[in-house]
Amino acid sequence: MTINEENKCGAFDDKGKNIVPEKYDGMDFFIGGDLDGFYVLKNYTTGDTYEINGHKIVDDEQHTKWGVFDMNGKELVPCDFALVSYEGNGYFSVITPRVKGEPGLEGLYKDGEKVIPAKYNSLSVSGSANGALGVISNEKGNSKLDKYFVFDLTDGAKKSKFLWGDKAWVSDNFVITESVLNNLFTQAAYDFKGNIKIAPGNYQRISEKKGMFICNQAGSGGHSKLLNSAIQTVFEDENIVLGFDFDDSPLIKAHNRATGKYGAVDFKGNWYIPCEYNSIKVKDGKIKAYRGGGRNSVEDEFPLPE
Repeated sequence: MTINEENKCGAFDDKGKNIVPEKYDGMDFFIGGDLDGFYVLKNYTTGDTYEINGHKIVDDEQHTKWGVFDMNGKELVPCDFALVSYEGNGYFSVITPRVKGEPGLEGLYKDGEKVIPAKYNSLSVSGSANGALGVISNEKGNSKLDKYFVFDLTDGAKKSKFLWGDKAWVSDNFVITESVLNNLFTQAAYDFKGNIKIAPGNYQRISEKKGMFICNQAGSGGHSKLLNSAIQTVFEDENIVLGFDFDDSPLIKAHNRATGKYGAVDFKGNWYIPCEYNSIKVKDGKIKAYRGGGRNSVEDEFPLPE
């Protein structure tokens, strides 16, 4: 990085070629894991004039705008945004500066190209970076009237029609929505093309990981079903409640409501650890299962499945 006589920042490569022009007010290294480069920033004063409740307001606040270059000097995100965040797989989420006191709007960039225009009140990118969820809030702030759109990032960020639901969020590979239907709280699941995978009215709680769904039936006492990506039930027991509690392990924690004991099933729905332990957790690359508690606790170890 360099600073010229006008205190503007830029960057040269090891051969002396100016790869980032010396026109920015600040600069720092960007290290994103699978992508390295430079954050750049510039300050400006708008001087815009507008009115709030009949009072004339002059916006003389100094604003900061951010952008991103890669190590070869390619502009990945123009220096126009109040916030830039790296989402992985080359994607950057961006937020525009506030205008007349209104919050900025969010969008998505990749490889210097605008993928999703910055016109959403919030934007979430999936952990797989194969899809995104954009939210347009209604002007009255009533979340029941908010509109949720899903973008298929594997197909040119094609946008779906807005999704059913009062709330929505993006999981690794799907979008989960929730609302009240026939006086029951219920959730649904969509793929990144906007196709419904699990219809509302069937389950009260849905969670997803690596294409597997844990579903609690609406109106039931809380027992869980495990569904695969084809929405086929691979495990169900009215006494067992399941949870994705083992981080990246391909195992699912099982809790027997009748006995209070814990075990684990694999992603195919087969028992991997019997449901007969007082507690169970992943530690030091193994499953640690404990019988009893305190000084009398007995520990059993199980290898993590490949």
